[in-house]
Amino acid sequence: MATTEQLPNSVMIFGCGYVGRALAEYLLGAGVRVGALTRNETKAESLESLGVDEVIVAELDDTAWHAQVKKSY
Repeated sequence: MATTEQLPNSVMIFGCGYVGRALAEYLLGAGVRVGALTRNETKAESLESLGVDEVIVAELDDTAWHAQVKKSY
């Protein structure tokens, strides 16, 4: 894996299934601010409890979620 010096300050993850959640856990552990887009309300709650800064529940192909992103990534 990359060292902390090589990681960005923030990352938005599109799709937080098994791999996306594992990525979020790793990045959060490295001090990276993480945002996430998921289709599943239950997963959204789990991501919020994990410490993900901004969680949006929406379909990726529906552009309406673009306006819901409050921070820059």
